[in-house]
Amino acid sequence: MTSQIEGITVLDPLQWRGWTGVVADVWHAACSPGARGEYVSRDPRLFVVLEREGSPGALKLSAGGGALPPCHAPQYFNLIPAGVPLWSEVSSPLRLRHLDIHFEAATLAARLGDEAEDGPLETLRLGLVDEGVLSLARLIAAECATSGVHSGLYGDGLTLALLIRLLRLGGMCSGQDHR
Repeated sequence: MTSQIEGITVLDPLQWRGWTGVVADVWHAACSPGARGEYVSRDPRLFVVLEREGSPGALKLSAGGGALPPCHAPQYFNLIPAGVPLWSEVSSPLRLRHLDIHFEAATLAARLGDEAEDGPLETLRLGLVDEGVLSLARLIAAECATSGVHSGLYGDGLTLALLIRLLRLGGMCSGQDHR
């Protein structure tokens, strides 16, 4: 992934793990007013807000040429296809802990077979709230933080369950749960 950031300070060392076709990393950052970033990944990725301190409207995201209203849910996620730039802009002080999961599309397509035919990782979806996805994301983040006290099969199972949950979301509308 390539990124350009301004006004964003990483607070804790990067925590990450890799499993079959997946790399997951947890970031904890402080953003000053006016902070901004641009992020592009060669792989599809899931960006999950795990914790946020600051005004719910402080973080504004845009991708694929369109801006979205801020998501006010305390935890939410964004699914960003490969090669689609994501831009962030912060209007007031904000601390954010988030999980990025990068999916190697070819490996996962081979593992999922017919399940992957609908191209769920090729559709931009921002500001989604689904407790199943969020619960799995929290477990994956915890596994990153513990440096893998469980076997690699545990992480493989979690990431596969997450991917299947994402496939099941189908036509879930983005931006609908902005409380």
